[in-house]
Amino acid sequence: MAGPWPDTGEHAVYRLFDRGVDGEGRCETTTGTPTNGVLRLQERCTRDEFGDEGFVDVEAATLAPIRSERVISNTKDDKQVTHTVVYDDATATFSTDDGSDRRETTRELPRATEDHPDPAWYDDKSLFWLIRGIALESGYEATYIYVINAGQPRILPVDVRVEGKETVEVPAGTFTAWKVRVERDNTVFFLWVNSEGNREVVQARIESWNYELIEYSATSQ
Repeated sequence: MAGPWPDTGEHAVYRLFDRGVDGEGRCETTTGTPTNGVLRLQERCTRDEFGDEGFVDVEAATLAPIRSERVISNTKDDKQVTHTVVYDDATATFSTDDGSDRRETTRELPRATEDHPDPAWYDDKSLFWLIRGIALESGYEATYIYVINAGQPRILPVDVRVEGKETVEVPAGTFTAWKVRVERDNTVFFLWVNSEGNREVVQARIESWNYELIEYSATSQ
């Protein structure tokens, strides 16, 4: 499941806005150079006084998660909550720390069965990269397991389907992109992946949020 991004790293900047709400924010995604087979995927989003940033360390060859961290902040109220997940072969250990209280819980990861002898799971923070590594061809379908940590630790099946190519216009330009449908927990997302180059995500609709690519560079930051 290794992706098409360069080993030297990459950096993408997105316009971020909530449909129907005035104002906009900014998201940046960054990868560096793998170290000892481990790749760090980073995302930082800001809008007004709110911030949501974090990373997931994954096995570079498979995107299997090792550890993730997500920090949600509100500078107006001077609040910050840190969510982490640490993975081993059988469990994911979640923790939440708001500066005055720390909570921890453990969930079992999927076990091998006769029908699914080699189950795979991925951290929710890896979505923008994971989608780029699938077989981008019309009609492709798959089911994965996502591990989500934002105060409510969840391990959910996710259905992915490639719906075809579309022309997409964003601040970075006009692209021919694969439209990928992602469904989890009765919620549907869409991501558009550049059909050429490094297959960067050029647009996404996730819950009420829209992401539109402003710039992309295939160099580490």
